Amino acid sequence: MACIFVNANRSVGTINPNIYGQFSEHLGRCIYQGIYVGQASDIPNTNGMRNDVVSALKALHVPVLRWPGGCFDDTYHWRDGIGPKENRKTIVNTNWGGVTEDNSFGTHEFMELCRQIGCEAYFSGNVGSGTVQEFSDWVEYCNMGGISPMASERRANGQDEPFNVKYWGIGNEAWGCGGNMRPEYYADEYRRYQTFNGDPTKGLIIFPCELIFLNGHVLKDCIYKYIELWNLGEDFKKWFTDCCGVYATLVDRIVPGFPRKEIKDIQQKICYEDNLVVQAEIFHLWVIEAPKEIAEEFPADKAGLHVLFVPSEEPYHERKVTLLNGPHTVLSPVAFLSGINIVRDACKDPVVGKYIHKVQFEELMETLNLPKDELQKFASDVLERFMNPFVDHQVTSIMLNSFPKYQTRDLPGVKTYLERKGELPQGLVFGLAAIITYYKGGKREDGTEIVPNDSQEIMDLLKNLWATGDTQKVTDGVLSASQIWGEDLNNIPGLNALVKKDLDLIQEKGMLEAVKTIL
Repeated sequence: MACIFVNANRSVGTINPNIYGQFSEHLGRCIYQGIYVGQASDIPNTNGMRNDVVSALKALHVPVLRWPGGCFDDTYHWRDGIGPKENRKTIVNTNWGGVTEDNSFGTHEFMELCRQIGCEAYFSGNVGSGTVQEFSDWVEYCNMGGISPMASERRANGQDEPFNVKYWGIGNEAWGCGGNMRPEYYADEYRRYQTFNGDPTKGLIIFPCELIFLNGHVLKDCIYKYIELWNLGEDFKKWFTDCCGVYATLVDRIVPGFPRKEIKDIQQKICYEDNLVVQAEIFHLWVIEAPKEIAEEFPADKAGLHVLFVPSEEPYHERKVTLLNGPHTVLSPVAFLSGINIVRDACKDPVVGKYIHKVQFEELMETLNLPKDELQKFASDVLERFMNPFVDHQVTSIMLNSFPKYQTRDLPGVKTYLERKGELPQGLVFGLAAIITYYKGGKREDGTEIVPNDSQEIMDLLKNLWATGDTQKVTDGVLSASQIWGEDLNNIPGLNALVKKDLDLIQEKGMLEAVKTIL
């Protein structure tokens, strides 16, 4: 019988207390009567705040409290809630019930609530119906310690020292009640810069997760291009260069996707019809190429997560792409065209399993420069992950855009193996022939439809080549497709002949019998 031991005395990290922050909005009686009753109320209060509610909130040890919303946020204008209460503007809460509010609970009252609770304040600014100037004035009103129009107004309203509000939200639910905005990422970056006037303390730390080598460098180049294309100006460019960081990362986790078989049970368990559920393995690794100060700013490695901050992500990228993604790309068409649908079943199959082992240990592993024992362990761990009994990883989900994947994950191994061994790696080349065969389409022997999915240009190319019925023309056309490979692969010695041979074997014998010839 398996046993699980829980060691309550072992600490693996510190949870950021702000995770337990709370949210307050002008909804129903949350604010008026719920938190704030005014000093003249018969309900016991301190400076208008209900003593019983404050006591309850203090018991929760609230680290940070957000206000004024919520959807209410994007109709709230902070200047309506400052100054003498008798002079404050009455408003209608159009988001929640159309009730009339007298604005007796505003900026100063919220800060008094936070003082009584002992928490940080989090102001969410009005981006939906407000302006950049309005938001900027609010920041100045709360945080300016020197001489300024907003600071003077705050002092006139009874608060000499600045509130020093640390947390500011730029709007709320911008996709919906906050203005139905479009999600152009870079435009939002520009608006953020405008909002804070290039404040060097408001820079961004950006971690792209796309599976391309040095993704942070690539994204940074793209941002610079858009700065020029959209005429964002030298000030914005300087702010981005000096105050923001874009760091390359590598994510290693098998995510098969939507759990079709279990989704009904999952939705019933969570009492919610969530169609964005994804399935993932327990194993995870996130490698971030960033200096020490970024690790201190974003201490994910101290939260019990397998996150590494390293000087270079290159060796991790090469190992992962070669020994995890590489086998995935070639095993999938071989397995599918052999009648196997799940990666785990492919690994267990007496024929396809031997093919996967050959590609992994005899070919791809030989192309890397890391210590052999380290590579052996990683490669073995990968196959163990492939056989995860709780993850039904469909091979068809891996075969999306197979040609670009082969170009990135397997072609470098083909070249390196040839250079080191003086011959082509039979398994990797056979995998390319299997991909080409898969893109022929049609039906499997069991009647299952073969439905390749790639760019229209590649789909049209393969359709026209297979229409010739000539495997030599298919081989010549695929290998010479520079739009796929960025070069003519017919120039690799022996590749054309070996791909043609494998294509003929597959056409003649079928996939399962053909793959036996290289084992």
